[in-house]
Amino acid sequence: MYENRFHIGIVRGKPNWNGMAIRLFADQFYLVDREIWSLDQLIHADRPFIQFKSDSTYSLHIQQWWHERFRTMPVRTVMVDQIETCKQLAYHGVGYAILPEMALDDREQHRVHLIPLKNKHGEWMTRDTWLISSETAWSLPQVQSFWKVLRQFSPLS
Repeated sequence: MYENRFHIGIVRGKPNWNGMAIRLFADQFYLVDREIWSLDQLIHADRPFIQFKSDSTYSLHIQQWWHERFRTMPVRTVMVDQIETCKQLAYHGVGYAILPEMALDDREQHRVHLIPLKNKHGEWMTRDTWLISSETAWSLPQVQSFWKVLRQFSPLS
């Protein structure tokens, strides 16, 4: 990306990019669990927090939220390598997870409680997805065609 070997990139989180950056959408975070229905229950819960290996900005975002709210980290944590594994463990009652909205399965949501997360200012916790490009690449006809198609199918902000 930084060697300018691409025309368009789609990046989650805040891109460290000097070229064009267009915010495509925001993905809201939810605490997902079969037993916990309120964030106030977390401080007394003996259930494990199931996390998936993710990019450092995602993990830091969740850790900052947790520390703002509870001042300590979860007592028990299970780390898995895939977001799907994390989701399935939460859906099957093994523990709770914090997942982005796009990872949730509409057909299975009746099995769990979905608690939207807010930061200390009362704002929804989200992760943005961005389209990035250089000014030169943006002027290419194939890039403009891709952008036209993307705009037809995306809730662009």
